Amino acid sequence: MKKVKTVLNPCGLRVKKCCASCINKLVDNDGMRLCPIHNLFVESGHVCRKWQMDYNTSQAGVCRGRVHKKEYLMFALAIRLGEDVEALRAKKRNLPAPESRTIESIRREYEKDYGTTILLDVLD
Repeated sequence: MKKVKTVLNPCGLRVKKCCASCINKLVDNDGMRLCPIHNLFVESGHVCRKWQMDYNTSQAGVCRGRVHKKEYLMFALAIRLGEDVEALRAKKRNLPAPESRTIESIRREYEKDYGTTILLDVLD
């Protein structure tokens, strides 16, 4: 089994160096990754010498010059998904959607329960 190499993105997060994070990749209608350089379908973890980091991977974790902890991002996502479910339930009952929480209130709750949300401050 070949080991996938990792590199640091500009924000200091480790990312896998593979076709999934390459700027050149294409995805067909069936979700299969295609390398337009080699005109081949690629398997998970495959990489070639022409690999370049794509934009989304290079920007992973950045928010106003800070990289947030993955746990905090998942915490906030879970709250937002719960709000979406409640909004759909209200819509089915022809009721107004409940008010969404501010991201500041979500951040304060996380910090109160778990500590800082910041993994890395890239402005320092």
